[in-house]
Amino acid sequence: MTSPGRRAVPDRLLIGHDNRADPVLLFVEVKRPGQAPRPNQRAMFTRMRAHGAHVVVADSIEAVDQLLDDYFLHSSCPISLRDPCASPIPGRAASVLVLQDHPSLQVTPPATPATTKENSP
Repeated sequence: MTSPGRRAVPDRLLIGHDNRADPVLLFVEVKRPGQAPRPNQRAMFTRMRAHGAHVVVADSIEAVDQLLDDYFLHSSCPISLRDPCASPIPGRAASVLVLQDHPSLQVTPPATPATTKENSP
C-alpha cells in the first residue's frame, strides 16, 4: 500500500500473520542507507505510534530482512504485547525513538477534568 495523497506517511504497509498466526500490521518507512526520516515524517510516526501503530524505518535490504524476520517469521513476542513506541529500528540506532523524546514531537493526551467537591459523588 502506498499513500500518494498524503505526505509524511510511511512508504509501505505490511499486513500478514506472524509465526503464531497472530495478525500483524506494520508500517515501514524505507530510506537510503544512512538517511533519516524528515521532521514531518518523524512527527507523523510519533502520532501514529501514539495511536498504537507499529512504525519502523529500514535503511537497507538487511534491515528489511530483519524486520520481516522479527515481526513475521520468527517473532519472539506477539505484536499485541509489543509497545509500538519501543519498536526496534533494525540496522541502526533508533532514530525515530530517540527523536520522540524531543518536546516538539511529544503527543499530549487530552486533559481529564479534575474532581472537585461540586462534581464528587
